[in-house]
Amino acid sequence: MLYNLRIMNTIFNKRFNLKHTIQHPGTKRWHCIDYVLFKQSQSRKCTNVEVKRNAECWTDHRLLEADIRIRVTRKYNQIPKIKGKLDVALLRPDTKEGYEKRLCYEYALRQQWEAAKAIGQGTIYSMLEKGILSAAEAVLPRTTRRQPDWFRDNQEQLQAFISQRDKLNSQWLRTGDTRDQEAFKNARRAVVKAVRNAKNSWFRDKADACQRAGHGDKWRIVLEMKACHDGMRPARKVGVKKTDGTMCSGQHQVLERWREHFNNVLNIPSSFRENIVDSLTQEPKREWIRAPSTIEVIEAAMLKLKFKKAGGGDDILAEMVRCGERVLAMAH
Repeated sequence: MLYNLRIMNTIFNKRFNLKHTIQHPGTKRWHCIDYVLFKQSQSRKCTNVEVKRNAECWTDHRLLEADIRIRVTRKYNQIPKIKGKLDVALLRPDTKEGYEKRLCYEYALRQQWEAAKAIGQGTIYSMLEKGILSAAEAVLPRTTRRQPDWFRDNQEQLQAFISQRDKLNSQWLRTGDTRDQEAFKNARRAVVKAVRNAKNSWFRDKADACQRAGHGDKWRIVLEMKACHDGMRPARKVGVKKTDGTMCSGQHQVLERWREHFNNVLNIPSSFRENIVDSLTQEPKREWIRAPSTIEVIEAAMLKLKFKKAGGGDDILAEMVRCGERVLAMAH
């Protein structure tokens, strides 16, 4: 075919009245002058071509309809790569001085802060947030995710199965062939089986090591095994109790107990009198609340921050503030 195209009108065996698209005004003979063109490599996607005689198109041509089989590929949203947390445990006295110097460099205290105060409090806090995070990222590394011990000990064997699975998955998403899909499913089953066997064999070896341990070293090996299992213990299931102290046995009883609890807590009739509320004396305004905070108050608030707590939406941890409290107090 010319330009690697194929005319699909003549592929399907149809009656003449389902092929012709226009009637000659003089001879009154029907002709086919409207065509559906497809690439030769994609011609299988066209399943039918015929003329719709009863369709009103406001023209002397008849409507030509083509049925096309389209496979819609699912587009997976790319999950953004999650950065590891900053290793604030490295903020020791030997690194604290470097962190403070970097903090001073990020702020350019005397010039930038005075200029920012004329813009607004929102801009000042934004500069404070970016300065702390930039100084911490310049001094501290990010923690890496620690895999379970049974996975790290068998990582070389499992990585081959995982790489093969990912390769077949990419091939299936690119081609959409059912054979590639079946190959991907088989590779995925092989990965699950390999991971299960590696995990079971690792725990079996640890159990055998504990049994072979002598009297003098058995407790040491048990403690090492407990350290390996740390974080892998199943979570204890917490139940809901009824008013008489017994546990709720089903989902319906749990929902009914919560409904009863919130009904007793929230639906309480109010018993106040408006004349008594109006007779209450108004406390005087505390003007000192509007006054700016002093350096002593800020330092006292910083000293109350507790370590090893999760950061908020800005990812600023208490260790970053405590180690730079002298610089931040000066910035205030």
